Amino acid sequence: MVLAHPEFVLQPEEGVTYAEKIRPADRVLDPTRPALELVNRVRALSPHIGAKLGDLIVWKARVADDGGFEPLDPPCPDMTGDTPHHETDAKS
Repeated sequence: MVLAHPEFVLQPEEGVTYAEKIRPADRVLDPTRPALELVNRVRALSPHIGAKLGDLIVWKARVADDGGFEPLDPPCPDMTGDTPHHETDAKS
């Protein structure tokens, strides 16, 4: 439901945090890190800029049954003819 006249409240200064701008290096997945950490990074960067694993842009991934990191394949190329990217889904 959308309010016709929403009430805006200023955020109190106490508890305010600042997030640094995402840099290109922040997109790079380090395969030596735990799989859940990598999946969470992919989730954080999707669908905006995506995470990178080498030359692959990863949009979706999961923790595999063996505990490893698993980028998920898209079902098919998009209609533009561009090479598809991997997509983000966390599996507990």
